[in-house]
Amino acid sequence: MKNEAGAFFQYTFVMYLCALFFTYAGQLFASLLSNMQTASIMQSVCITIWFLFSGVFINRGAMPEGWVFMYVLNPLSKVMVSLAIPQFYCADESPAGCPQLVSVQHGGVVSQWEFVSSYLASGKGWEWTYVGWLVVSIAVVRLLVAVSVQRVVHLTR
Repeated sequence: MKNEAGAFFQYTFVMYLCALFFTYAGQLFASLLSNMQTASIMQSVCITIWFLFSGVFINRGAMPEGWVFMYVLNPLSKVMVSLAIPQFYCADESPAGCPQLVSVQHGGVVSQWEFVSSYLASGKGWEWTYVGWLVVSIAVVRLLVAVSVQRVVHLTR
């Protein structure tokens, strides 16, 4: 793990964006659905699906071809990669410089960074691209909230 201020502030920024996304998703469900119980149920179903396809439980390489779109569209996959890359990146591949672990997938001892980057199918330099996609996801959900508040009326007469 990194003990650098830059990695800490990047982690804090990405977690802030993740909390912002969940807040706006909750507002979207609350504005679209007729009552808070239904909105709570729908949000819990969506959060479960987002975590399932975020790349932690099932990595992108192990997903069936028809389900990869869930990983690509999932904002939590962007969060997971953006958090893991700066924390586990190690430019020094020598055994003394990078922590090592035994991997069954790789058939022996590999560096922590090599294992994480192969598991997430991403590399150094991509974390800010994923942060950008997370910001786009937040903007889209916020726009949908604004439209739904304006257009959806649950009053019955």
